[in-house]
Amino acid sequence: MDLIEEHCRYRCKEPLFDKGIVTGCNQTLEWMLPWWYDHVRKQSSLPICFCDFGLSEKGRAWCEDKGLVIQTLPPIEILKNRVSVPDYYQAEKLSFTELIIFQKKRIVWFSKPFALLATPFNHSVWLDIDCEVKKDISYFFDYLEKNQSLSLSSSPDYKIKQKIERDKMLNPNSRAYNSGVIPFHFKNDIIRKWALASCQYEGAFLGDQDILNRVINDLNVEVIELPREYNWRVLHWGKNPEAVILHWSGATKAEIKNQILVNPKWKTLFPKRIDS
Repeated sequence: MDLIEEHCRYRCKEPLFDKGIVTGCNQTLEWMLPWWYDHVRKQSSLPICFCDFGLSEKGRAWCEDKGLVIQTLPPIEILKNRVSVPDYYQAEKLSFTELIIFQKKRIVWFSKPFALLATPFNHSVWLDIDCEVKKDISYFFDYLEKNQSLSLSSSPDYKIKQKIERDKMLNPNSRAYNSGVIPFHFKNDIIRKWALASCQYEGAFLGDQDILNRVINDLNVEVIELPREYNWRVLHWGKNPEAVILHWSGATKAEIKNQILVNPKWKTLFPKRIDS
């Protein structure tokens, strides 16, 4: 078995637990962990698997106290096709330092499918670390009991157009989805193919969900769309008091920081990082 095949398969032969939540981050983003965890715990008591993409010692110890921790950063050599920065970002004349930082971020982004392959659960829900769970999430598991298909929230139309026309990552008439919230079954083969594509596809894809969308469209994968409320992108649609999950992507992460700064419980776990 070569290195790519070794890492592009489910780690467990059989699931260790029935249901659970999966997330992951590195040292740069671990300041959000206490905030994320408290919101999840208000709505769910299910076990959590934390995927270590390069946590600090303190961050990993915190996660080990709250759930299962799995080292999931894949070897850099199998992601060599993902290191190059897309031309349209090069055109923005980023400094050398900015490009290096951007490349490091992208390696973490492309680690997501490998984290899903490490799940110990039969029925899993991946939640990005910038997702704020506001209401009961048992819907995901009710859905998984009845359906084998992948379920994702669609991207806004203007984002799909951008991926087709500017970024050249999708073909005309393609569908596009957000990978911040993913309910999935153990041994779902699309997850494995997503990981393989992350290693093998040529081209400067910006992030993990761009390759996932390409796989979905290339293989004509059936996707059942999640209701928007279960992955509500504040950046695109504004705030929504009815949302089950508020997804604070991109620049809206400033709101997460604002929430943390007024809550001593969240702030004191990583004070140096959150104030930097």
